[in-house]
Amino acid sequence: MPEKHGFKLEKESPGLQGQYKYGPATIWISGPVGGTWWATVRFSQQETDLEARSYDEIIEKAKDWIDALPELQGWYSERDKQKFIASKTVQPRILISYTRLIPGDEGEEHEEEHGWIDEEGVEIEPDDYDADNGMTASESIVNQAAKFLKKEGATEASSSHFHIGIWYSTGYDTVDFSTGTEEERAFHLKGFTPSQESAIFDEVVGSRGRRRAGGAVAREAFSREVAGEYHTQSGKIGAKIHRDSGRHVTYSYSGEWGAGSGLSAEHMKRIIADWTSRKRGMKVIIPFTP
Repeated sequence: MPEKHGFKLEKESPGLQGQYKYGPATIWISGPVGGTWWATVRFSQQETDLEARSYDEIIEKAKDWIDALPELQGWYSERDKQKFIASKTVQPRILISYTRLIPGDEGEEHEEEHGWIDEEGVEIEPDDYDADNGMTASESIVNQAAKFLKKEGATEASSSHFHIGIWYSTGYDTVDFSTGTEEERAFHLKGFTPSQESAIFDEVVGSRGRRRAGGAVAREAFSREVAGEYHTQSGKIGAKIHRDSGRHVTYSYSGEWGAGSGLSAEHMKRIIADWTSRKRGMKVIIPFTP
């Protein structure tokens, strides 16, 4: 049935969980776990995580978030809608951030430095050779993304079980032997569909990240919630922190100040303390809550 903007909710996978399309936006539904449903809603470069106590409620919350987007206001014709949707088509990219550990003087803790190596990202496109071998464009994008991550040595996933927004890292390597500085690079997927992200996880991590039950892949229960948010002086998201709960509870963050994952609460607190001392005009939107 048509909604506020004439959009229809379209299911793209079997069952209540999985991917939906609603106009130009994508909704990924998971749950229920402990009576809670989750939705990751993505439109262009914007994304939000929602939760609710029922399937109907989580669907309505997702649609309300999409309907309220300022970019979708004032559409008067189907042609206007289609032009706008086409202009917002996002080419899949892999963004690259870094974390450096710089040894301190004797008896002092090391210094951490975070930032982006490539914030625009490396574009991932279908490959002609893959097409010649019978792959669809989507399958080729998955194949090329997995090849790129493996070539870069980014085969350590931020979680042992798949979830939307998972990223991949290289582990720490010494980059300056004179100072002992070590660097880890993290690779973040942007513009991929949830099904592509899941397939990339399978290609890169393989059986290391899946549990099998009766010959089928079983995903561990996973939940993600916002645990803190800090903005730059100009109002951009400096870092949005998530609490990732699965087999273990860890913390992850991403934003203008770089990205990190698999962090303990104490490690996250040290990073925030570093931001507080170095980021002029830092605004606390949501205080970090372990």
